[in-house]
Amino acid sequence: MKKFYNRIARMATALNCEYKEIPYGIMVYVNDTEPNPDKYSLLRSHVSRLKSAHIEGNYHAESIRVYHQDDYTVMKESENKITKLVDFFYLELRRNGGNQKAAQKAQKAYAESINATSEYNKIYA
Repeated sequence: MKKFYNRIARMATALNCEYKEIPYGIMVYVNDTEPNPDKYSLLRSHVSRLKSAHIEGNYHAESIRVYHQDDYTVMKESENKITKLVDFFYLELRRNGGNQKAAQKAQKAYAESINATSEYNKIYA
C-alpha cells in the first residue's frame, strides 16, 4: 500500500499541490493564494481513476482525503468499535447510578470480549 500512497504523492507534486500523511491515508490540498476550483477538480479526477481508492473531498477547503480501500475498511471498523465502547460506557453509567469507575471497569471487560482493547486504549490515551 506504500506504493499506492507514493503514487498519490507524485500526483500531488506534479499538480503543485501540498500533501501530508494522516492516519490510514493521505490528505492532498490545493495550496494557492486564490481559490482554484479547476485545479481541485483536476486533482480529484486524477485520483478517482485509481483502483481501490476511497476519496472524501471538501470543495470549499479544496482538499481531499484519499484512503486505500483496505485501510478505509479497517478505519471504519475501528471507529465503529469506539462508538460501541462509548455507548456501552454511558449505558453502564446509567445502570450503575453514575459510578464512573464501575462503568469503566465494565467497559474494559466488554472491550476484551469484542476484541477491541486497542480501541479502548485509544479512548483513554
